Amino acid sequence: MEKRFGPWARIYAVVCFLLTQFARMGTIFFGIALSLQALTGFSMASIMIVIGVCIIFYTVLGGMEAVIWTEVVQGIIKTLGALLILFLVIKEIPGGFSQVLDIAKADNKLSLGSLSPNSTESTFWVILFYGFFINLNNFGMDQNYIQRYHTATSSKQASKSVWLCVAIYVPASLLFFIIGTSLYAFYHVHPEMIEPVKKIVSVPTTMIIFLCRGLLKNWYSP
Repeated sequence: MEKRFGPWARIYAVVCFLLTQFARMGTIFFGIALSLQALTGFSMASIMIVIGVCIIFYTVLGGMEAVIWTEVVQGIIKTLGALLILFLVIKEIPGGFSQVLDIAKADNKLSLGSLSPNSTESTFWVILFYGFFINLNNFGMDQNYIQRYHTATSSKQASKSVWLCVAIYVPASLLFFIIGTSLYAFYHVHPEMIEPVKKIVSVPTTMIIFLCRGLLKNWYSP
């Protein structure tokens, strides 16, 4: 960017990227600490410090290889975790997945959105173009992706990795859409578990933890 537009463009891009990453990392750390605090009872500050030190430690020792293998392990754990969540949610719905489909159809939860050209609402086209351009940014300019391309032994291998990510992105997104629809059906079948959540809907993070606690209590109760 500096060669094409001058030093100001490079400085502007770096500053924007760093601010975005600080916000992103802060949000991720907050989410992790919030979840672990609910499970362990430790303070959020302590959890953030321990996690931060551990990440710095293994990154400094292992370098880029440690970062990549961490992503691989995370990908496997997240995928298996998502499948486990889907199984447990459907297991607690009388009628199983067929009941999920019936509820989703009745409440129009299987629709991909209106095909209207209206750009002021979450239509199919708005979501499609948003997804396209946000991922174009991720795959083409985000340093988190670019640093991985640089570890490839050739341009062909880097290109192959991009298209592999694109191919995996679609079924992975579909999996989480199905989980969302299944959760909707779960609380439709168990409305008594959603009522307390409505009282704290103004605090999204607390609501998420409350929903998770409700599911865990239902799964593991005698």
